[in-house]
Amino acid sequence: ATQIFLYGEIGDRAAGLDAKTVIDQVRSATGDLTVFINSTGGFVFDGLPIYEALRAYTGGQVVVQIDGFALSM
Repeated sequence: ATQIFLYGEIGDRAAGLDAKTVIDQVRSATGDLTVFINSTGGFVFDGLPIYEALRAYTGGQVVVQIDGFALSM
């Protein structure tokens, strides 16, 4: 099982929340994938590819847990 934490602004490279970094995490995941979210939103150009990568994940079940906010993108 793999866990990914999306805590912060989507698209923030310094925090590792840009599309490339998160998609790399999704692609390297094995088994069920749990995504924890606490985000005030962010950039659509990063958020949409992340969403599509999560939707396309075939390695197991994807579970999303909102730990605080899941605003906007």
